[in-house]
Amino acid sequence: MTTKARIISLLFSLLITGLLSLGLKHYYDKAGQLAGENAALKKDLDRQAGIIAAQSFEFNRFNRIAQAATQSNISQRAASEERQIEYRTILKNNPTCDLPVPRAISDGLLRDTYRLRARTMHPAAGLTDKTGASVPAARTLTYCELPLWIDLLITDLDEANAQLDGIRAAEKARLHEQTQQH
Repeated sequence: MTTKARIISLLFSLLITGLLSLGLKHYYDKAGQLAGENAALKKDLDRQAGIIAAQSFEFNRFNRIAQAATQSNISQRAASEERQIEYRTILKNNPTCDLPVPRAISDGLLRDTYRLRARTMHPAAGLTDKTGASVPAARTLTYCELPLWIDLLITDLDEANAQLDGIRAAEKARLHEQTQQH
């Protein structure tokens, strides 16, 4: 082979080698770019998985709080029904409607009313309802006025307070969780 042919084959080999090197570099850079994108996607997926886990935990906690409030309400309702049976028994023994309600029943209802009022009154003095905070004038309650519905009313108020307590507990837990994340 002549020198000219050798030079041409050498140049051709160098050209092929250069083109192969450029191709390899291109694909190597592309693989690096894809690896970086893959790492970013994995990081994003991990972050999303953390958010989903936190939301699932929070949802579960709220469900437990709601379940506890519901169970408390069921217990309160059962106790109210027992009291209703007791009150009906007392009323059967004293069928006269104009008679005053036995002091034990009226005192118990008054005690429960004050307990509920104390739980629902806002501690800030400026936010109290001054028109509803006074004690009504003393009055004798009769069997016609009192017997069965007032205990149900108090039970409903107690249930509502239990639900509000559950909401407050859920909010407190959520705020506590948010402060721990930051």
